[in-house]
Amino acid sequence: MKKWLIILSLLFITCENKGVEMVREPAVAGQFYPGNPSDLKEMIQRFLDNSKIETGGKVIG
Repeated sequence: MKKWLIILSLLFITCENKGVEMVREPAVAGQFYPGNPSDLKEMIQRFLDNSKIETGGKVIG
């Protein structure tokens, strides 16, 4: 049993796609957020500009 487990483990390790970057196309762009990257960036920036976070004391980390 151990022998088969080792063989299967080695098989999975060697069959792994290394160096292949898979990028998934956006599936819902424009449905609940802007599909245009510059519009999305502007929207996120507005959210960040409108957020007021005050920390008490010195931030560590």
